[in-house]
Amino acid sequence: MTTASSSRDFVKDDIRLLGRVLGRVIAQQEGESVYELVESTRRLAFDVAHGDASAEDLLAVFRDLDITKANLVARAFSYFALLANLVEDLADESVPAPVSLRTTFDKLKDSPVTAAQASRVVRDAVVAPVLTAHPTETRRRTVFDTQTRIKKLLQQWHLGGDESDIERELYLRMTLLWQTALIRIARPTLEDEVDVALRYYKLSLLEQIPALNRAVREGLKETFGLQLPEAALMRPGSWIGGDHDGNPFVNADTLTYATSRAAGTALKYYEDQLAELERELSLSDRYSSCSTELEQLADAAHNDWESRVDEPYRRAIFGIRARVAATRRHFFGDEAATVAPLT
Repeated sequence: MTTASSSRDFVKDDIRLLGRVLGRVIAQQEGESVYELVESTRRLAFDVAHGDASAEDLLAVFRDLDITKANLVARAFSYFALLANLVEDLADESVPAPVSLRTTFDKLKDSPVTAAQASRVVRDAVVAPVLTAHPTETRRRTVFDTQTRIKKLLQQWHLGGDESDIERELYLRMTLLWQTALIRIARPTLEDEVDVALRYYKLSLLEQIPALNRAVREGLKETFGLQLPEAALMRPGSWIGGDHDGNPFVNADTLTYATSRAAGTALKYYEDQLAELERELSLSDRYSSCSTELEQLADAAHNDWESRVDEPYRRAIFGIRARVAATRRHFFGDEAATVAPLT
């Protein structure tokens, strides 16, 4: 288990690593003189923050500085801040929350709360984390994806991966980042905001919200003996594309776009999950038995490939996956490809 202390050590080491690689990129891309200017400015800013220099000393560096070099220094600090935030996010992911659901249910066991009281509260409860629009979020998908890749490289570093290979790819990714504009030239549209929000559904919410719902149901069953239905206790929400109070450009078209894109994202996720399940459940009826209902579901799937005749689970899941894909095609046209059995 990662402790808070070891997490802080990771943060320091990761920031040093990314700072070193960024310095190499700046020196190679902009020249040693720009790199030295960035480094001297960084050290001076550190001294100002700790009272060893004055703000006037820092201002003097920029007072007569060529605008091109001033922009390069500003870019370097912006990129470093971006990378430092990435490291902090990674550290937050690795440290367990101080109070988990397990801890909460352990406390409830020793509390005066009855099963009837818990049942009333939970059955009437709806928890809905709602994503809100951020018009100032101008970070591009390209930058977002590069950050994600850098985060994965740091995780490999922590797990003892080949350091020279990891640092080489970090250098390549950071060079790409340095040569890419961090922000869009044009103001993001409402459609851009919707698409940015859906990244987070793909990254975590579509997995974590069902996991939290299962954990709550299991905790209530173990603690109070409650058998709750499968209905979701937590449901994701979004104002983006439908916030009529906050954005004068929201209309029926943007609301339709937002809901359609959200539905398409969820259906594509389910389709991909079914494809993974279809690959996994290769059970043959020559070596295991299945229920009559499953056999009927498999027969209704119209998957008559010879290689699948003895694999009822795969045939059944293929049918379900095809129906999900057909739903996507019905609502979103040719975006959904024709489904073929997985080999």
